[in-house]
Amino acid sequence: MKEYILGSVIMFLNKVKLNGLFGIFNHEINLNNEGISIVIGENGVGKTYLLEAINSLFNLKLDFFTNFDFKDMVCEFDDDVKWVVKKIEEEERAFVSICEYSQTKRINFQKMPLVKNLSALEVRKQASQIALNVPTLERLGVTRYLDRSNNRVLTATDVANEYSDMLIFDENNEYNREIESWILERITHNKTRLIETQRIYTFVNNEGVGYSETIMRYALDLSLSISSIENKYSHESSKLDESFPYRLINKIRKDRKNDENNTSKLESLSEALLELDERRSQLKKIGLLTNEDSKKIQKGDIGLAQEAIELYIEDSNEKFDVYKELQTKISLFLKIINKRFSHKKLQIDKEKGFIFKQLFDSGIDEHEIPVRRLSSGEKNELILFYDLLFKSDDVKLVLIDEPEISLHVSWQSLFIKDIQDIHDLNGINVLIATHSPDIIGGNWHLTNELGKSKER
Repeated sequence: MKEYILGSVIMFLNKVKLNGLFGIFNHEINLNNEGISIVIGENGVGKTYLLEAINSLFNLKLDFFTNFDFKDMVCEFDDDVKWVVKKIEEEERAFVSICEYSQTKRINFQKMPLVKNLSALEVRKQASQIALNVPTLERLGVTRYLDRSNNRVLTATDVANEYSDMLIFDENNEYNREIESWILERITHNKTRLIETQRIYTFVNNEGVGYSETIMRYALDLSLSISSIENKYSHESSKLDESFPYRLINKIRKDRKNDENNTSKLESLSEALLELDERRSQLKKIGLLTNEDSKKIQKGDIGLAQEAIELYIEDSNEKFDVYKELQTKISLFLKIINKRFSHKKLQIDKEKGFIFKQLFDSGIDEHEIPVRRLSSGEKNELILFYDLLFKSDDVKLVLIDEPEISLHVSWQSLFIKDIQDIHDLNGINVLIATHSPDIIGGNWHLTNELGKSKER
């Protein structure tokens, strides 16, 4: 498991205990140091509630606990610190308390009011403060807001619940002082993201009438990411091109004073040109470069403009470095999706983000398939892996509820290997709740079984 450090102390979450769930169950899970942990259990034992409780705590969306039936939740960290989280009822008001222990000694304590128990005026003040820090929120009235990121109309309570992290982490608003630094620091280093079972649709208003398809939003999101990277590439190119003549002159002066081993240098430049051409080809292959053509330079001609070619290689590699992170993610994304989808091929498109082509046995007459026409299983897979690769950069633990939804058994058997590849790429840790032995495959050593009640 990837290390997250505060100062010199490793402080990531390694165990969660949820006691008295529904008044019946005591659950305990260990987060595996291989980056992947699995929760299994019968229907009704609270797998989903466990994931939601972890996600709510580590995103400080504490209103979840208002109607949550539990005794306490214990979170243990790798620096021998643990939190005990409880709900406290006091004179018709409710609070969430976090008590921090170092080994057995209590070192910190704080209780925080639940949003639903705040007065209407306090909720409106919170929503107003949040709207100042979220560019996509537009105030429509005293208690209503438009979220332009998804065209949802929100109440003040919705804003306080859904964007509570923006309220808490803003140093300039009055509510920031209500959350003590020891909580903020540890939560910052253990931020989570929940991928729910219902992934295909995003509801666009409070009544759930009307929706948008997540896959369409993600296609647009990738298009915008590519556009942003292209702008950076253009900026980097302009900067390097503008200074090229001056840097070339300085390089010629320097190299001609120290001209030694010219033969070996020419050989090295020839190899560097081949590597550059290969790098350009890979970017063109996945759709990130379209108009970037390069004429082949013959090995025997390199000496005619040695310094210019050497500088050209350096500049080109520096420009291509702008694409490096996105290229790595897209390459893995294409690999994961295209080994699953039969008779279809995922391709990257700068304007649309991604598109699918129908493949025929003859290998000709390919045509584009509207993304909306993918099956539910295909949409679930694409959304899930896009979420892991492109939407979880600031997250330390991704919680996935029932990844087997709508998936053929052959796809389920590939899942853990692909998750491991993503972990190896970005260090992200994953906790999976599943019913499927095909998802688990030969990885039973990663599982935590739930279902034992207090009476057992």
